[in-house]
Amino acid sequence: MICIKTSDDIVKKRQVIISKIVQARLEKELSQTQLAKLTGMHRSNICRIESGRQNISIDTLIRIFDALGMDISIELKDKLSD
Repeated sequence: MICIKTSDDIVKKRQVIISKIVQARLEKELSQTQLAKLTGMHRSNICRIESGRQNISIDTLIRIFDALGMDISIELKDKLSD
């Protein structure tokens, strides 16, 4: 059975990714400005991404995690039917 995601489900999953970006940036003791310089982005874009006001492309996600010295791993798995 195909399950259509509600916007709340999507927002929660996006927030998990955003939290990982912020956590990694803070662990590296980088400001938003410093991360922006490392990625070639504007600080305002980093701010909007971290606040959840801007959707992030896969390319941008890769640029951010590369700048943070981290690899991205995505696990795809079947969901259990309820």
